Amino acid sequence: RGQYTNAKTAFNELQETFPSSYFAPLAELKLADSAFLLGDLTTAIQTYEEFTRLRPRHEAVPYAQFQIANAYRKQYRSSVHDQAPL
Repeated sequence: RGQYTNAKTAFNELQETFPSSYFAPLAELKLADSAFLLGDLTTAIQTYEEFTRLRPRHEAVPYAQFQIANAYRKQYRSSVHDQAPL
């Protein structure tokens, strides 16, 4: 509902309180989603990349990779920017 700042706080708390939980990787993924939706694309990319690096066999890795691509695409909206990273 647009309360991404509150969501980031809640998911961060969940991840720190229960690091071994089944929900910890999903909380990390939702942290990245919250950063993405808040427009903090650099943090979102870093968090998605960390997720894929730490959990290469997780079922959500394709989603994280897709979101990395979306974040890069959103960073380079005009031809003024270097398109090479895309």
